[in-house]
Amino acid sequence: MKRGMIGSAWFSSGKSRAASWQQFWEMMALSADPLLATDLVEVTDLDERYEAMCEELRSLLELTGSDRFLNVGCGAGLFESRLDGAVRQIVGLDLAWNMLIKARALNDHRGRVALLQGTATALPFVDCTFDRILANSVTHYLSATELSAMLAELRRVLRPEGRIVIGDVEEPAPPLIERLRRIARREGMIGVLRRCFSRLLGPIARLYRRVREYYLVARGRLHPVEKPAPIIRHRREDLLRLAADQGFEARIVEQGAGALFSNRFNMILTVKTSRLKSNHHS
Repeated sequence: MKRGMIGSAWFSSGKSRAASWQQFWEMMALSADPLLATDLVEVTDLDERYEAMCEELRSLLELTGSDRFLNVGCGAGLFESRLDGAVRQIVGLDLAWNMLIKARALNDHRGRVALLQGTATALPFVDCTFDRILANSVTHYLSATELSAMLAELRRVLRPEGRIVIGDVEEPAPPLIERLRRIARREGMIGVLRRCFSRLLGPIARLYRRVREYYLVARGRLHPVEKPAPIIRHRREDLLRLAADQGFEARIVEQGAGALFSNRFNMILTVKTSRLKSNHHS
C-alpha cells in the first residue's frame, strides 16, 4: 500500500464505509475515541467542556426540578449523567443501539434516567409528554424534509409552555472579516487575538490528531469507519423558517465557551403565543 499522510488518509483504503448514519454510529460506538468512550472522559478536557455545556443548557432551557426532559440523539449519555437531579425525569433517545449500551453503562444507577432506541423523525411518545427537549448534534444528519419532520414531532411531544434547544447546528463559515467582526462583538479584541492564535496552531493540532489516530489504529483501539455521506450544512435562515412553519417562535444564540466545536450555535424554540391561544380556545 502506498504511504501518504499519517492517519486517516493513510488508512482510507482499509476503512469500511458505513451504509447509513445509524450504522456509522453503531460502529463508532465500539471505538476508543474519548468523545464516545465514557471511561476515557475523565482523563481529557471533555469532562470540563461538558460541564460548561450543561450549565449553558440549564440556562437556555430554563430547567426546573419538575421538568420532564427529552434528549434526542443522546449518544453515550454524557448529558444525562450531568443533568440527573436537575429535573424530574430524563429520557435519552438514540438510533444506535451500541451508543445506548454505552449510555446505560454510564447511567444505569440513575433512577430518573430512561434510555430508548428511536428516531428523531418518528418519536415514540404520546402528545405533550415533555417540558424541555434537547437535540444536540442531530440536524446536520437530516435533510430539509427530515428536519421538518423532526420539528413537527418535537412540536407534537412538547407541552404547551415547553422549550426546546437545538444545538450544534452547522453552517458554512462566513467570510473572514465578517467572522472576526462577530467574534469581536461577542468576545472583544482578546477573543479575536485568541482565535487568530489558534488559527496559527491549527496545522499543528491537525497533525497531532492524525498521529493520534494512527497510534490508536495501530494499537487496535480505534475502528476506522468512513462516513456514509457528508454532513448537511443548513443555513440559519432556513432553520428559522422551518421552525416557524411548525408553529415555533425561534431565536439564535451563539454557543458559549463550553462548545465542543467552533462555528456552532443554539436555536431556542418555544411555541408561538398565537398558537397557544388558539389551542386553549379549541
